[in-house]
Amino acid sequence: MKHLVIFLTIICTLPQAVEAQFDIRSLFSDNNQQFIKNAVSKSIFTVQRSYQLQNIKSGERFGLNNAKQFGESATLGVRTSNGFILSDKAVRPWKYDPNYEGYRGDSAYEPVISISRYVFPNDSITSELPFKDLIIKPFKDSLYYSVTDTVFQNKGFTVDETAGDKKGWLVWMLESDSSDIVVSRSELTFKVEKQDYEVKAPQTDKEIVGGVFIIPSSEGAGRIDFLLCGIVSLQNGQWVLNRLIDPTGNSSKLTPITDDPSAKKAELTPIKDENDPVPAKKDKKKEKKEKKKK
Repeated sequence: MKHLVIFLTIICTLPQAVEAQFDIRSLFSDNNQQFIKNAVSKSIFTVQRSYQLQNIKSGERFGLNNAKQFGESATLGVRTSNGFILSDKAVRPWKYDPNYEGYRGDSAYEPVISISRYVFPNDSITSELPFKDLIIKPFKDSLYYSVTDTVFQNKGFTVDETAGDKKGWLVWMLESDSSDIVVSRSELTFKVEKQDYEVKAPQTDKEIVGGVFIIPSSEGAGRIDFLLCGIVSLQNGQWVLNRLIDPTGNSSKLTPITDDPSAKKAELTPIKDENDPVPAKKDKKKEKKEKKKK
C-alpha cells in the first residue's frame, strides 16, 4: 500500500508558516528528528537571570566574592498561546542558591534581579527579558508561573490538559553557548487523578536546563499543530514531568522564604559604578581648626 503523502504546515512555532511534503506516519521516524527540533526551536528558550543583594536602607548593591553578581541561574522558558511560562527558579533564583542561605530573613538586605535575558536554541544572540512590570500568576504550588506576554505576542504552544495515551516527543534544552536541544520519541499515559510523572533524561555531558513533552495534532487539511502536554524540571534529584492544568488560573500568594539562622553568610562585594567619583579623604586636623574659628 502506498503511503498517503500530504502537505503539513507548522503553525505554532515558526514566525511564518512553512510547507513541506511529509507522510504523517513518518513524522515519528528518526529521519525527522531535525524537523521536530526546527519546529519547536522558537517555542522554548533558556532564561538567564542573575541577582544582587541590595541594602534596604542605603540602596547599595552587592555581589559575591569580588563578582558583580551574587548568583545566577539558567532555566527553561516556554511560549504558549496565552503568554509564556517560567519556573520558580527563574523568578526567585536566590531561593535555590546555597550561597544565599546566610541572608534568608535578614532584614537589612533583599535580593534583586540584576540581569534578565533569554536565548533560543542554536542561537548565540541573547535578548533582554523584561522583569520589572511582568504580570505573573503562580500555579503548581508556585513551581511555575504563567506570565502575561509582552515579548512574544502569544505565539507558542497550545496546552493539552486531556488524559489518555499520548505519543509524542520529549524535547530537552541543554545549557551551552548555543543552547542545544535533544529530541526523543516517547509514549506516555496520563491519568486524570495524576499530574506528575517521572521521566528519564537523555545521556549527555552537558547540563540539562529542562524539557517539554509535545504531541502532534491535526488541524484540518494539511495542517498540524504541536500541543504542550507538560514541562520537565529537576525536582529532588529526579526529572519530573508536570502537567499544566489551568496555568492561567487564579493567582495565589508567593511562598515566603524561611529563615535558617544556622546558615553562614557569604562575603559581600559592593557594586560600584566605574564612573562614580572617588570620595576625597577627610582632613581631621583641618576640620578641628575650622570648628575653633566658628
